[in-house]
Amino acid sequence: MTASTLRVAPGLVSEQAWSRICSVLTAAALLVAAAIHAIVIPEHLAEWWPAAAFFLVCAVGQAVLATALFTPAGPAAAFTAVWSSVATIGLYLWSRTAGLPFAPSHDAGAHSLVGSHAGHAVGGRGNGVPVFPGAQAASNVESVGALDLAALGAELFVIALGISLLPRRSRRFTTNAVLGCGVTLWVLRATVLS
Repeated sequence: MTASTLRVAPGLVSEQAWSRICSVLTAAALLVAAAIHAIVIPEHLAEWWPAAAFFLVCAVGQAVLATALFTPAGPAAAFTAVWSSVATIGLYLWSRTAGLPFAPSHDAGAHSLVGSHAGHAVGGRGNGVPVFPGAQAASNVESVGALDLAALGAELFVIALGISLLPRRSRRFTTNAVLGCGVTLWVLRATVLS
């Protein structure tokens, strides 16, 4: 990588310094996401143990990737961080829009959770997931909480900065592939899933 491919003004910061800054920020975002995933383990353990196990794996994996960014395997760690974040975001979006078909159902608008999902929407009832007339009595669509959005933001940050840590050819391919995933999901949502 050269300073010009990173869009850094010549003389402003060296290529090595820029790479180090991106590594530190990517690692910090991974650690934020890992901490959030660790925080929600107890509440998910009370609901459904496979969800708690998933969050444990996410938290440990993200913490390991954060430290791996500073080893000679840095580009491989960045590549893994980007694609694991894409996968985690995809699973998150699925659980908040259509619901995971393998997850247990909740009473529509009536279940109350602890932690990030606690409380009610202003003027609403239950967990904040809209209840439409004629809707099923139970749903496996999860509500959106503040911790969810914080983890989502951290993972989006990991994707953006993680891509900048990749070698030029991998960076181009990965950027196009991530964009392709997003466009594909958007088209599916607009046509098949509507």
